[in-house]
Amino acid sequence: MSENNNLQTKVHELSDVKVDFAMPANKKVVRDQGVFLLYDGDTVVYIGKSLDVQSTVVGHYKSKTFDSWNFIKCPDERQEELLEDLVLAYRPIYNKLLVSNAKWVSKTRAKNKFGVYKSKFDKMVKSGLFSKIAYFKDVYVLKEELLSYGFQEV
Repeated sequence: MSENNNLQTKVHELSDVKVDFAMPANKKVVRDQGVFLLYDGDTVVYIGKSLDVQSTVVGHYKSKTFDSWNFIKCPDERQEELLEDLVLAYRPIYNKLLVSNAKWVSKTRAKNKFGVYKSKFDKMVKSGLFSKIAYFKDVYVLKEELLSYGFQEV
């Protein structure tokens, strides 16, 4: 199964309703909770979550350039997971850091929290040991995967 199909399956599992079209930026946004994507042309430039999408999207006009948006209705308890998967898939320019540091471990945190030195961490990443890897300012892996390989938090 391709990465795109996996993501579509995940979106379907975590959301109540998927809106499959981009809406003009000046269209009034529905007051609802969920995960939203901001576009500049065909490019996803930002992904966020909100309990009030209308207020949040309007607030982004001040700090981000976008011309349309997409909204995925999603209960609050599922938003974080869906948001992280979408950020990893699209890597928008305005999403500089991973959403949740509780789930992800960088090289520096792997050394400090698990005693895994950066060179060993790099070798593990290059060997394909981890199912999900994120590249932002640093390389990140899922904390649960480090734990599953026997590393203990110190």
